[in-house]
Amino acid sequence: TSKIFCKPSQQTHANTGVNLNNFMGVNLLGISSNPPYGQKNMLKFVKRCIEHRNATLLTFARTDTRLFHEFIFPNATAILFIKGRLKFYHVNGQQADCAGAPSCLIAFNNYNAWKLCTSGIEGYYVNLRNTPQP
Repeated sequence: TSKIFCKPSQQTHANTGVNLNNFMGVNLLGISSNPPYGQKNMLKFVKRCIEHRNATLLTFARTDTRLFHEFIFPNATAILFIKGRLKFYHVNGQQADCAGAPSCLIAFNNYNAWKLCTSGIEGYYVNLRNTPQP
């Protein structure tokens, strides 16, 4: 099971999200975001990632949703479906909430796709554009 440590300063709200530049010990670079998981705010974050392109997004792997079919699949470069459910921990090591569904990391350009592909994070990597990695 993957663990994510969250500092109090990393609390999310609809306009910021959490910086994932050191997600599970991997520097993902680019603009990384862990938006609030509610569908109401998720579309706003996905649209920002599409516009910016240099982005990696952490979200639930709900591939049957309109969000995936109309926005993520047509615009993302690659997806890393993370093995198991994410567990969240406080900085003191005490377990917090577990993810309520499987999670994935979504890259929106070739460089961030390459970072996911070579990250060593357990899971299944899918290159949606069949483009060579840098």
